[in-house]
Amino acid sequence: MPNRFYRRRWNETRGDEFDDWGHSLWYLEVGDDGWPVRQIEVYDAGHVLRYGPRCGEDRYGGLGQASLYDSDEDWSGFEITGVEFERIWHSDGEYRPCWSVRPEGGMSVRLVVVLVEPIAEQAVSKLVDAAGLA
Repeated sequence: MPNRFYRRRWNETRGDEFDDWGHSLWYLEVGDDGWPVRQIEVYDAGHVLRYGPRCGEDRYGGLGQASLYDSDEDWSGFEITGVEFERIWHSDGEYRPCWSVRPEGGMSVRLVVVLVEPIAEQAVSKLVDAAGLA
């Protein structure tokens, strides 16, 4: 079964030091087992977080750690197309969540760079339109 895509509004705050970011809109790509593969969190205050295979977690949070299909919730009402998910994922064009850097000496180091920008959902939509991705 191919990956599925969901968009869901959370009307709860984070409950942590970033609680003032407000409620959030989550976009999820999940594998056939229901485990998140990529995820985007768009907060009311404008912060946007992205997690995926190359960047699973950072100081702000991380990729979901449970299968959506293991819960008693029916996610079918939240399903969106892969095209819609990709529009949001690539909305800034140049976003790269993590880079692998190999400094002199051959030791591999993983740098994590997180997108935390004041971009509200409307602004994301405008970026998508301006980039011709709509």
